[in-house]
Amino acid sequence: MPKIAKELSALEVKRLNTPGWHAVGGVAGLLLQIRPPAKPTAAMPRSWLLRIRIGGQRQPVGLGSYPQVSLAEARDQAKKAVGRSQIRCKFSCEKTCAAERNDCYGKQKQDI
Repeated sequence: MPKIAKELSALEVKRLNTPGWHAVGGVAGLLLQIRPPAKPTAAMPRSWLLRIRIGGQRQPVGLGSYPQVSLAEARDQAKKAVGRSQIRCKFSCEKTCAAERNDCYGKQKQDI
């Protein structure tokens, strides 16, 4: 059973300062990536990531950098992306099944 992350507020997200991936909750797989700065005096770069599973493989999807994309916007984008990935996965499965079915029918016609 997957972990369910506590839904963080905008203020809690702003206060995060340790490098790494931080689950922010609200949407499964939505993370805030904080990287160490290139220069000691520079600010830590932050970006939104969504980890979704497409075709059996986990794919990280970038949603933008933190100050430009707010927490609410990142959650909205993540919800839309998760919906699209489920539709895409269903479509590819249906497409594969249809191709297998057509191959099977083609073989049956050749046998007749």
